[in-house]
Amino acid sequence: MHYPSDVEAGQRLGEAAVKQILLSPQWQRFKRSVQKEIKALMTPPPAGMPVVYD
Repeated sequence: MHYPSDVEAGQRLGEAAVKQILLSPQWQRFKRSVQKEIKALMTPPPAGMPVVYD
């Protein structure tokens, strides 16, 4: 069992940690380095989805 104050403290700690990570130069460099790959993964194949025959 968790006390509500424990849950709230964990949430606040997590939010503070994420803010620090997202503002860090290391994260910014990583994000820039994978932009091309992410775009490629989000683009559907030219012929659409393959057809599966049973």
